[in-house]
Amino acid sequence: MNKQGSRLYDAKVSIIVPIYNSEKYLEKCIDSLLNQDYDNVEILLINDGSIDGSKIICEKYAKNNKKVRLYNNKNTGVSYSRNFGLKNCTGDFVTFIDSDDYVAYNYISTLIEYQVKDDYDIVISNAKDVIENIIIEKNVKGLPVVLNRDSTLNAFFSLKYFAPVCWGRLYKKNIISDIYFDESMSIAEDGKFFLEAIERSKNNIVIPEKNYFYFIRNGSLAHSGYDKKWLGELEFCNDCLKKYTNTRIENEVLYKFIEINVRLALMQNSETDGDINIFINNLKKYKKNFLKMKKHYKLKIKLYIAENKGLRKLYKLIKYDWRH
Repeated sequence: MNKQGSRLYDAKVSIIVPIYNSEKYLEKCIDSLLNQDYDNVEILLINDGSIDGSKIICEKYAKNNKKVRLYNNKNTGVSYSRNFGLKNCTGDFVTFIDSDDYVAYNYISTLIEYQVKDDYDIVISNAKDVIENIIIEKNVKGLPVVLNRDSTLNAFFSLKYFAPVCWGRLYKKNIISDIYFDESMSIAEDGKFFLEAIERSKNNIVIPEKNYFYFIRNGSLAHSGYDKKWLGELEFCNDCLKKYTNTRIENEVLYKFIEINVRLALMQNSETDGDINIFINNLKKYKKNFLKMKKHYKLKIKLYIAENKGLRKLYKLIKYDWRH
């Protein structure tokens, strides 16, 4: 049983792990889940048609531990795998962990302990980055931040307290029971899911503990140059801009929309196929309202650079080409 102060708390937590060709990292990930000091968990390993040794590793763990349930599917993508996990999990709470990441032994118990205090819909934690097995971020001391629905939405778009990702959160199952990951998206699909969960929430908390270890792979899409797949995130953000026009968070959504267009315009190789024109036209359309804001000065400077072809070329030369 699990003690939370003087109170026994035995809510079941479903841990959903999408897996694709992760044999190099998988054992560390699963071991960290089996070593949790919170007992009442189910670990759903969703193998997305891996062609390396991931399936064999998963089968070993599923055979030797009743907490582990393995599902072997055809290669369909991470969103399908997470959705499959949502449809098959049985917990009161749900959390997502990527197969190349791992967590501290008290990851689940810490999330649950905060949840119990005031019946939060989503408990939100941040991560420590790991590069080449080196943890590059230390714990930051601070106090928990309690947010209602609107202030959580504000934080989602302003990036004030957390990144727009699905992992590192403990969700009440009943607030996400009717939402799923967008299987047509290759990037930011987890952010879209997280946003829809926030929209259904009332009472959330951001905690200071960082017990999730996020492994940064060299060459991963999220940390490499421009790819047309980023257009999915741009379309999602454009939809949000339309949705939240004339609301309290309109400025925060506008900031996010400007930020992604500037980021894509200044990415390596973003001049290909004329996609640069999409970003520049978006900036021209919305920059007047953005420039009226009395903050975001760094982004305003980057916007000016992104709009100017010569400055944009110089920026990329300094940031990327000098390395080669």
